[in-house]
Amino acid sequence: MRGESDARYMDLFIKLNDSIENAEYSSINALAKTLTEKQASDNLRDNRKLGLIIVAGLFFLALLTGFFYKRNQDKLHEKYQTIIRNLESEKTDSNKSHIRNPTDKTLIITDHTAHILLEKLNKFEQSKKFLQKDVTRVYLANLLHTNTKYLSEIIRLHTGKNFNNYINGLRIQYIVEKLNEDPKYREYKISYLAEESGFASREIFAITFKREMEVSPSYFISICSMAKRRRNHRLIKIISVQFLKRKLKLNK
Repeated sequence: MRGESDARYMDLFIKLNDSIENAEYSSINALAKTLTEKQASDNLRDNRKLGLIIVAGLFFLALLTGFFYKRNQDKLHEKYQTIIRNLESEKTDSNKSHIRNPTDKTLIITDHTAHILLEKLNKFEQSKKFLQKDVTRVYLANLLHTNTKYLSEIIRLHTGKNFNNYINGLRIQYIVEKLNEDPKYREYKISYLAEESGFASREIFAITFKREMEVSPSYFISICSMAKRRRNHRLIKIISVQFLKRKLKLNK
């Protein structure tokens, strides 16, 4: 009897121990599940916060980029308007002319000789020979049947420029007129425009263009195209008038 009782108690003990272990295991699993779910929820919340931060950052970056782009465009537009105002002022104010007073002469050139040389310079400009890359002061002096000193002095007195700036100014005038009158020129690369107008390199062309026009070739092309699209020829004519004005002075 005692053996049966011990066996029964042992069986109950085993069952109780198994129940306790099962309860502990279930409790541990439940806790682990709860922790896992909480961690997943926290990760989801953190990912959402990160996503919102990224979206907000991108939005702010887009606003900042738009602000700087608009400010840059406003500066370019203001620069263009300044150029237009200066050109209009130059057109109406003869005091801004670059022609030197004859009393500034460093060489004695008679009016008759000066008149003949100016006529020859005008024919030279009409011939477009200034587009040749090998145009030098000696070449032009020989072409006009004069000497280099007389040539330089006539150019200085009637344009306010030295020989190189005079020739390069004519080349820029030529390409500006082409850009204004012929739409296909506005599609060409800067290197082609430089070649077409007689410059030895794209870099020299760009520097000279900006010095003469106060804007880069690319920007001039863009505003020229815009003006043409809007059928506003007046702005382009105002820009070109400074060159035409100087050209007409040579005919006086």
